[in-house]
Amino acid sequence: LFRFGDGKLLAMGIGSPVRKAGVSHTADGSLWVGLGQRVSRLQDGELVEPDASLIAPGLSLEAIRGTRDGGFWLLTREWIRKIRDGRVVAEFPAAATAENSITTTLELRNGSLLVGTSRDGLMLLEPGHSPQRFTRAEGLLHNWIRALFEDHEGNVWVGTASGLNGLRHRRVHMIAPPDDWQGCALLSFSLRKDGSLWIGTEGAGLYRHAGSQWSRFAMEEGLPNNYVWSVLETRQGELLVGTWGAGVVV
Repeated sequence: LFRFGDGKLLAMGIGSPVRKAGVSHTADGSLWVGLGQRVSRLQDGELVEPDASLIAPGLSLEAIRGTRDGGFWLLTREWIRKIRDGRVVAEFPAAATAENSITTTLELRNGSLLVGTSRDGLMLLEPGHSPQRFTRAEGLLHNWIRALFEDHEGNVWVGTASGLNGLRHRRVHMIAPPDDWQGCALLSFSLRKDGSLWIGTEGAGLYRHAGSQWSRFAMEEGLPNNYVWSVLETRQGELLVGTWGAGVVV
């Protein structure tokens, strides 16, 4: 690592013949440098190492990135940590292995971190939530991530080895039973006081969704037919099911 300023080129005393140093600014203007098993802050032209307890011995540093709130992310093959005010405020499992390296990172406006890898696609890290991973199974054109960019509308553009993907927040959560309604149209639904959702269909009977569990009620369970035109919960907690040509079932 070298520093150029005032017309002079200075060696900073940190380097590797096979790995490049990671350099990142934080919101307070500090410059952090990471390489191998060393993380340092540039202060008054000198590299100063932080509290050693923040950096476990034997780590293999993959990347370092400053945060909008004055801290920084450390990404290793053992873990990913967010450090602020001299302490660890978030920790996640590693995104890299000996065969799979971190290629690029991007901190979003909401403080989340996107981590691109060479083989395992894209990882989204949000403090307080479990990590989310996006691969070809979720629609990425390739699992090798080369570039990340967030535009002024909050859309994230993902450059992969096979083309460009857009990543946006989903405003609608899609739900469907394992049999996908047997290909029938949905005619009615009712949200009960206990939080369960009851859905009537045109030919597949009545479905119940509670938590993550699905149940189906058809003619075998007592419905006069499988065409459910209306579903209504009464104040007494009874569920009224209106059918096509066969009356109402309680």
